[in-house]
Formats: sequence, structure tokens, C-alpha cells
Amino acid sequence: MQTKDPLHSEIESKFDANHVDVEGFKSFMTSLKPTRFYHAQGPDTYYVQGDNVVRHRCEPGLPGTLTVKQRKSETDISDRVEVDLLMSTDVTSAEVDAFLKIAGFEYIATVTKDAHIFWFEYQGVELNVCLYDVEVTNRIGDISTLGRFIEVEAEKHHNHHPMVEEVMDRWVTMIMGRFELCDPLQESLFEMACPGRR
Repeated sequence: MQTKDPLHSEIESKFDANHVDVEGFKSFMTSLKPTRFYHAQGPDTYYVQGDNVVRHRCEPGLPGTLTVKQRKSETDISDRVEVDLLMSTDVTSAEVDAFLKIAGFEYIATVTKDAHIFWFEYQGVELNVCLYDVEVTNRIGDISTLGRFIEVEAEKHHNHHPMVEEVMDRWVTMIMGRFELCDPLQESLFEMACPGRR
């Protein structure tokens, strides 16, 4: 599961969680004594150019982020290349949209999350567990519900930790058992929102 470039890796497991109650999830996570909690709501806007995909994440009052991701495997998304560029709070969504379109990218979809994120530190590894509901707006403005998901993710600055694989395995097993989750999904949210895209 570990990579040669840990700062540009995303190590996570994502699960379908349509049957999981939000308040029950929050209650259980709180009982594990997280180091912090955050309720996030906001859009991820996706642009494509051929096979290339760029995500623009923006929350009011926070710096936006441009992200590119790349699969390392056709059958597994638990470890992907991920590079984030943090932007100034002065950069607007309209400027990002104009920049990407001039660079040859086109808007394809917006994925909006309502997320409950809990951070933990376990055996020296920082990780987060979150539950989020997802809506998708396509390029012509139609809105659809993608579903509810649970995600377990190692924080990037801990991807190099010698215990990261063991810690992730332990937490994934615990979360799967507690919430009766099926095997991890092998498509990203973008791939689910835009079928046929990788």
C-alpha cells in the first residue's frame, strides 16, 4: 500500500453507505475520541481535457485547491497519485474557471458533498474517517443524487509512516464491521459521477 512518493499519494478506502444513519455514525465516531471534527459542505468542480482531469475544491472563506489524481491500478483505487495546489483566498472560482478553459479544459460536472469528518491519531498515524452525502450537477445543469459514502483515509503527511498500512487495515476492518459495509468501492466519485471516465 505504501508508495515511493508519499506526499503525492492518496491512501484511502471508500464504501457505499446508503444504509448508514448519519447520527449513528457521528455518535460512534465521537465515542472513539477524535482529535478534531469538521462538518464540510461544498462543491468539487471537475474539468477535463482528453484523459486529464482537474478538480477545483472551494469552500467559502477557505483557500481553494486544484487537484490532479492518477490511478496506479486499473482495479484498485486505495492508493492513487494525488497532487494538490493550494491557492490564495483571493483567487475566485470564476478566475479558476476562466484559467482552465483558456488552458483547454472544459467543465464536465460538479460533485457537492455534505461531509462529517473525524480525525484520529493511532500508533503515530493520523487518519480521518468521514461520512458524506453526494449530489452531482452535470454540464447541462441536471442534478442527481449519487449516494452516501464512508471513507477512511491516511493523512498525506503520514503516508511515509512505517505503520500506515497496518493502521489503515485495522481501521478499515473496524469500520467495515461496525457499519456492515461491503468491500471497498473501486471507482472514484468522479468516475461514478461521469461514467466511462478514468
